[in-house]
Amino acid sequence: MTRICGVDGCHYGWIALFCAENFSNVEWRVARDWTGLDLNAVSIAVDMPIGLADRGRRGCDEAARKAPHLRPSSIFPMPVRGALLHDSYAEANAWSKANGHGGVVKQAWNLKPKLLDVERVALNDPRAP
Repeated sequence: MTRICGVDGCHYGWIALFCAENFSNVEWRVARDWTGLDLNAVSIAVDMPIGLADRGRRGCDEAARKAPHLRPSSIFPMPVRGALLHDSYAEANAWSKANGHGGVVKQAWNLKPKLLDVERVALNDPRAP
């Protein structure tokens, strides 16, 4: 039986919902960090941006904002990787502006721990594109 999985960030860390392709045999797991989810599924959908840019805007963010069936206001640009290396929102925002990347959107800054968790996994996973 093929299993599918959906993952999203939550207050505790991460939550993953697993089920069969016909949506039967549902189970869920919660873990503090991504590696604690023990993801073993054929298809995994993650409600989190994956792959931060070193400079400029991510093309997928720009394309999603233009999609006619999505609400542009619910899709906000991700900061460049360097902005997330700062300890405070004010520092990250100032650094990003000073380096020509524009301001950091507060909603994106609030995702910092989750973005960096996913980024670590994606960059170290040989299956990642």
